[in-house]
Formats: sequence, structure tokens, C-alpha cells
Amino acid sequence: MSKELFIWGIPLEKVDEAKDLNIPLSSSGDIGISEVFNSKNTHPDFVFPWVGGTPIKTVASMPKELVICLKRVKSISFDLLSYSNFLIVSKALYDYMTAHGFDYDEDKSCARLVNPKGDALTDETFYLLRCYWWNIKHNEVQLIRDEKNNDVIAASTDSTKDFLMTDHREYCYELFVNADLKQEITTLFRNPMLFSLKEWNELNSDDWGF
Repeated sequence: MSKELFIWGIPLEKVDEAKDLNIPLSSSGDIGISEVFNSKNTHPDFVFPWVGGTPIKTVASMPKELVICLKRVKSISFDLLSYSNFLIVSKALYDYMTAHGFDYDEDKSCARLVNPKGDALTDETFYLLRCYWWNIKHNEVQLIRDEKNNDVIAASTDSTKDFLMTDHREYCYELFVNADLKQEITTLFRNPMLFSLKEWNELNSDDWGF
């Protein structure tokens, strides 16, 4: 049976709302990832040997542990953040995702979440997951388009998985979720933002003003 899919993420029009919820944003420079914490350079360029893979270029394995420094926040109010082709995920959510079919992480590191002083923001286990769209051998996300203008208006899947990713280039960094899980996810996890494809595209449109 076909299932409707939502995207879990922060569209442009929800950036201010995310800030109000104390959620760090990569677009605002809040997130810095390091192999070893350096108080003089908490947000280094993201150019490590394990970053920057392509369909024809392999990269090094990820380190067992790393540090994620978060500006602007004093506590953790999220379970999922997107960071290019990486996902920052709490262990609680990761376990939930894998129990519901997620198998797209090509490698992962344990992540220690700290503030710019190096103080721990949480004792929880978090992971940094590396996901490559070109490693998806069987795309299971179907995009439904408007017959008149070809705009994407929905997404669905016939897969048994409830968490999916896709090699469709316009959505290859997004996490898709079975829409039927929205209420449960909202109950179990912190400040999830889940949108239908129609909502997602409207909230990322250039037609609205800042």
C-alpha cells in the first residue's frame, strides 16, 4: 500500500521559528564540527579527509568521535539537524529511525555537543551520519507532480520503510518520513518540523519576503 511521505527539515520560511525554538542553524553559522575541540577555532572550515566525497571520489572513514560546537543555544531542543549531506541525530531518534527501516548512513561518528567554551550541552549520545545520494541503489521515493505545471505536489512510497532518502537531485539531502508517524514523532521527539511536499515547496519559495 502506498504511503504519503513528509519531509523532516527546516524550510526557509520557518527559520525564525526554529531560532525561537532554540534550534541551531547551519545557514546561520551556528554549527561547527571539529575532530578535536579548539577554543580558538570552534567553527573550522568543514574540509576534513572524510568530507567531500563524490560519485567518483571516495573519502576517508569518519572518526570514532568528534565535537559539534553550537553557538547561540544553552540547551538541546532538537533530535535532528541537517548539515549538507550529513545528519546530526540523537541516539534515541537514530534507534527509532533504524527500527523503521532507515539504512542510508554510509558512515557515522559519535558526537559530543558543546558550547563555544567547550562545556557539554548534554550527556545524551548524538551521531553525525554521512549519507550519499549516489549510494542509493533502489530509489523508493516517488514524486507526484502537477499535470499542468509539473510542480512537485506530494511524495509517496510503496516501501516497507518509514524513513527514506532519495537520489532525486532536488531532494537528495532531505529526510523523508511516513506521514502516518507525524503524531508519534511529535510526541517522542523535540520540535520536529514535518511538512508535506506541497507545504515544503511553498515554504521554500522565493515568492515570500523576509
